[in-house]
Amino acid sequence: MSKQMILSAMNELIDAQSSLHMYPDPIPKDEITDGARGFLSETDSWCKHSIEHSRETFKKLKEIGEMVERIKYELYKLVRDNKINESDYEKIYEIMKDL
Repeated sequence: MSKQMILSAMNELIDAQSSLHMYPDPIPKDEITDGARGFLSETDSWCKHSIEHSRETFKKLKEIGEMVERIKYELYKLVRDNKINESDYEKIYEIMKDL
């Protein structure tokens, strides 16, 4: 798993939280999209910005989860095909068991 992907997800989360610690910045009424129901993410630019960072965080976390599952599957295939022995498997499994 890429350490860079994890750091990127953490940075997105920090940016999302930082966006919520700003003074209000209302979106001008003429720029609010039709059908808006008055949610903060529709009426304040910092809240909208925070939502964008949150969505990126979720996307990156999903990618990380999928990567972990691919790694587990590849490990399973190595054991299944007798390409690693039981001892090696146990060592790798011990490292990965909490993923």
